[in-house]
Amino acid sequence: DEELLEIIKQVAHVYGGKIWLNLGAIKKESIDLFAPYIEGICASIETVEPKLHKTICPDKKIEPYIEMFEYIKEKYPKIKTSMTMVIGLGEKKEDFELLKDFISKYNLDRITFYALKPVPGTPFDKGPSTDDYLWWISNTRIEFPKIEIISGTTLRRYKEVPLLIQAGANAFTKY
Repeated sequence: DEELLEIIKQVAHVYGGKIWLNLGAIKKESIDLFAPYIEGICASIETVEPKLHKTICPDKKIEPYIEMFEYIKEKYPKIKTSMTMVIGLGEKKEDFELLKDFISKYNLDRITFYALKPVPGTPFDKGPSTDDYLWWISNTRIEFPKIEIISGTTLRRYKEVPLLIQAGANAFTKY
């Protein structure tokens, strides 16, 4: 933690302000150390549908992220919270209720959506359609007008950028 703290301090210094961390589920003691230098913490949850999450990320439990969110909101209410979700893993539109409940329950400030990058030779050899990707972003925007929505995109999906903005994305990553 001390070595990581030094890196976080240096990055915040170079950046000129507090930074966002995406380092997995961070323990309370570490949050206490890092708090003066962080604007927000992101949980790479990937999906909130329990069965799908267990299949996709069997070693990445959601509970430690929940504990992290609860601790932050209780002890450091000014630190923002965020999650990632990958569209194209097998989620269904009816799973939006699970996402909606998760965002509400943990009062998330931001969400980053990624479109699955196809991996040939695996069960994930096809990414989501543009319409599916836009559906998740637009429905999140409608349900949560003030949440910051980051959309992951790549050069192979660059033509979607204007549509992602229209759907409600505030910013882009992985471009």
